[in-house]
Amino acid sequence: MEIGSKLTKAKTILYFNQQLYFWDKKTNKEVCFSKTTSQKLPTDFFVYSDSPNFNLIPSSIAENISDNKKGEFLSSTYKNQPIIKEDIPYLESEICWLIDKDELDFIKSRIPGAKIKHISEALINKSISSKSDITLFNIETAIFICITDKNKLKTINRFPISNNDDLLYYTLLSIKETGLSKKKFTLNYYGAKNDIFIEKLSITLANCSINKEKNNSYLSIIN
Repeated sequence: MEIGSKLTKAKTILYFNQQLYFWDKKTNKEVCFSKTTSQKLPTDFFVYSDSPNFNLIPSSIAENISDNKKGEFLSSTYKNQPIIKEDIPYLESEICWLIDKDELDFIKSRIPGAKIKHISEALINKSISSKSDITLFNIETAIFICITDKNKLKTINRFPISNNDDLLYYTLLSIKETGLSKKKFTLNYYGAKNDIFIEKLSITLANCSINKEKNNSYLSIIN
């Protein structure tokens, strides 16, 4: 199965919470800049951006729905926000999501030639290619939860969070809804450092093996 684009950290930028994250080849580490930075940014990169309004639609349905209808389905307050679409052939689906116009203009002006994708697509690629049962990506203000079973996608969701209780609640809820609570499974954690949350998971999920990215790099979700 061909899983998405073969990307490397050096060719990818993450953009969320008004921050840009990319790999500095000179220092060989992840660097972060605010949206207002005057730092010269690379061009022709993949830019994974965040949006709470996204969905996967079967290709057979997506091809018969107008962009306006997709926008209305994604958000009840949709008012001609730009909509971005991306075919995901190995899921026979299309991911579509809304982006604020000023965010889209910023990305296009500061990172010319950028191919804009949604963070959830990187998460799906990571989950399916690594055969993990659960992949969590914590970006401080939100948690992405992707669950697979035998390399088949069960669910992909984004939840707003404000504390560790939110993290634990949405993780356990997703596990219950996908039927993993009675099985042995693996959970891979990426993103913001949160040792307290990981410890709570270890205590709560006796049937779960937890793998945590050691350096807490956001870009670790890419490869």
